Amino acid sequence: MSTPAERRRSLARNPYVWVAISGIVILTALRALFPPPVRPPILGRVPEFHLVDAQGQPYGSADLLDHVWIANTFFTRCGSICPKLMSDVGAVSERLLHARATGVRIVSVTVDPDHDTPEILRAYHAARGIDERWVLLTGSRTDVLALVDQGLHLGMGPPSSDAAGLIDIAHSGKVVVVDGAGCIRGYFDPDPTGLDGAYRTALLVRADACNPLLEWPAPEDNE
Repeated sequence: MSTPAERRRSLARNPYVWVAISGIVILTALRALFPPPVRPPILGRVPEFHLVDAQGQPYGSADLLDHVWIANTFFTRCGSICPKLMSDVGAVSERLLHARATGVRIVSVTVDPDHDTPEILRAYHAARGIDERWVLLTGSRTDVLALVDQGLHLGMGPPSSDAAGLIDIAHSGKVVVVDGAGCIRGYFDPDPTGLDGAYRTALLVRADACNPLLEWPAPEDNE
């Protein structure tokens, strides 16, 4: 019968023991080098809203329940930031499509609802080849302002025209990620780093909705 000392020496010579120990050490080191993703903060909650999509159908917060959505503002006759912003948001939509990321939608809200009727949005939608996960919304100015300014906290100015008659409307270029319970989980700049952050945050919060029974402080405007 072997003694305790002999059993310890036998274990020390066993290659499987050293493989197991090495695996534990490597896993511990990897956890330190690659910590789990940080849970995105809850920055506010989007109130209930009712707008209209490009097909002229009612579309609101109930249609986005349990879906993460990436939101931005635009208007179809915008000649400044909108063309590039919508192109970049389209690239995010394509990325979600290629990743087969279910449960994430893109929501673009016009800040020019008096001009951007469902018919105009439908033509814009067709011209850009927008996929089915991406919805364009319009509605009454009051309802749009409530969502953009008071819900998403992006800010929205009145229409103005220059000497050449070109229309401009002050609005934010930021992109917002909202979780499936309507809680705002991040604001992102419309640059490659920001859009990558929006994409990754959207995937991260798909199963991490906020508690709808809690009230969260509203953030400052993100113009």
